[in-house]
Amino acid sequence: MSLSERTVDIDEVAAALRRTPDYIRRNWLKMHQRHGMPRKNPTGWIWPRGAMEAWLEGAEAAEVTSLSNLVANQNKKLAQRYSNGGRA
Repeated sequence: MSLSERTVDIDEVAAALRRTPDYIRRNWLKMHQRHGMPRKNPTGWIWPRGAMEAWLEGAEAAEVTSLSNLVANQNKKLAQRYSNGGRA
């Protein structure tokens, strides 16, 4: 396995997050502190591929869970509203 297969560069991270490389440069530390983004390699703008993939999969799962919770809450409120004869 080559080194490039074990690391992710800033362009690939930016594409995965739908951001620009400049945005990642400015905000990666905040993203690490607030959202658990893996720390970059101190020698440059690269990250361990395995850690980044795991983090991205966790972020996607959290987004799906958040959306599912939103839909469930909306359904619950609608059910409550209409079980009272339409009175909120």
